Order: sequence, then structure tokens, then C-alpha cells
Amino acid sequence: MKKLFVVSLMLFALMLVYSSAVAESELSAVSKGVKIGVGFGKWTGSDAKLDDGFGNIIDPTYRSGLTFGAFITIPVNTSVSIQPELLYVVKGTKYEEGGESATFKIDYIEIPVLIKYSFSTSGNIKPNIFFGPALNIKASSKLKVEFLGESAEVDLENIKGTELSFQFGGGFDFVTDSKTFIIDFRYDLGLSKIPGTEEGFVSADAAGLEDGLDLKNSAFSVMFGIVF
Repeated sequence: MKKLFVVSLMLFALMLVYSSAVAESELSAVSKGVKIGVGFGKWTGSDAKLDDGFGNIIDPTYRSGLTFGAFITIPVNTSVSIQPELLYVVKGTKYEEGGESATFKIDYIEIPVLIKYSFSTSGNIKPNIFFGPALNIKASSKLKVEFLGESAEVDLENIKGTELSFQFGGGFDFVTDSKTFIIDFRYDLGLSKIPGTEEGFVSADAAGLEDGLDLKNSAFSVMFGIVF
């Protein structure tokens, strides 16, 4: 994982260096922007279903929250570009049963490096699709439990500090005379297990796995932004 972490950071750094080089020779070609939206996270994997100890199996549901960040778009040609991003995202999951709930609140600093394909149109609305890997660095991890009208929140110390994911989605660029506004929809598929959930809280059958429980993050988001 440390090697993947270093490789991902190097790739992001190379993108920044390349963008600077391009900016010097063709300033108008490289664009920068910010975006904000809402994300919905849920755990997947064979151990994602919760056994409450009373014979009830509870499916995970989505946890929602604010996501925001910045990006650089580096053109390769008129249709293809590379888009490194730096985002704050919410992931984790939520379990609910009979008015009680347990919410795993895991937030990440996310660094996607996306390949973006923009379709040529005659109007001011430019559709696009994109895909690429992302490195996720844990920013915080907490467990919030609501039971019998009371709630408590504790830190989760046993969640991995980094994870890898793969993102894909699409969106639209709305081009005006002065600015370009964007909207994008994306799905984030977790590639790394996030072991460390307390033994007995999720399927005890998986407690002895060498690399932890079979739990992975998944998320989808909708973001709006502006290009400078």
C-alpha cells in the first residue's frame, strides 16, 4: 500500500508539472476550477450485512454529506484531457433497524486522476464522460450510535489510513461568454478492503480474515462547479 501511495502521489505531481509546462506555452489551454456537491457512501462486500445478534440481518444504507474540492483540466487534444482533482469526500455507511441506527462516518481527502472525453457539439452545452483511479487518504473516522433516544459518537482507530478506488461518470459543461459552469455525476468503486470493524459488530465469520473483513467503500456523488 505504501508503494501505491507513493506512485499515486508521484503521478499527481507529474500532472501538476505537466500542467505548469503547458501553461507556460499555451496558458489558455489549461483550466482550473472548483466544485461542490453531495455524496452518498455505502459499504459493499460479503461482510457488509450486519448481524444484530438476535437473528436479524440488516443491510447497509447510504450515508450522505457534503463533498467539495478543486481540479485542473489538462488537454491532450481537442476531445481528450487529463483531470487531476483534490476533493474532500464522505464515505462509510449507515445501519438502521427499528428506529435505532449506527453510522460509520469515514471522510477522506481524495485524489482522482481522470481521463476525460468531451463530445463535440455545435451549442454551448458540452457533454463528457470520464474515468480513472483515485487515492483516498483518511481524514476522520467516527462511529455514531443512536439507541433509545440517546446518541453517542466515538473515534474509530481501526480503519485503514489509505485506500484505492476507481471512478467513472459523466457530466456537462455549460459554456458562457465569461465562464464555464459544470455538473458531473460519478460512481466511486472501492478497490481496497477497509478492515478494522470491531469483531462481533459485523459478521463474526469474517473476523479471522488475514486482511480484515470484506468491506469496501462505494459512493456516488453529484457536483456543481465553475471553471476559471
